[in-house]
Amino acid sequence: MEGRIVNISSQGMFWICDVRFHPGEQLQCWISIPGSGFRPDAGARLWCSLEVVWTAELAGGFGVGCRFEEYVLSPLPAAPGVMPRGRALRFPQDA
Repeated sequence: MEGRIVNISSQGMFWICDVRFHPGEQLQCWISIPGSGFRPDAGARLWCSLEVVWTAELAGGFGVGCRFEEYVLSPLPAAPGVMPRGRALRFPQDA
């Protein structure tokens, strides 16, 4: 599933998607952060554990307000499947 982030801060985010969620639901996601300017390859990924706080039915889908419970920022690898040296990533544990 994909969504479009409307607003993001260090505490949480508001995003729009085509799936209805309910307050109290626990979600996990990856957010791609593109590079820009002189370093388009310098993007990053943000892994997040979220709690849905509120939702709203909108004309273009469903608005979802979430609170970050945990997040880990990691640089994008230099090539697909290759992690930069000296960098560690934390991935969610299987329940």
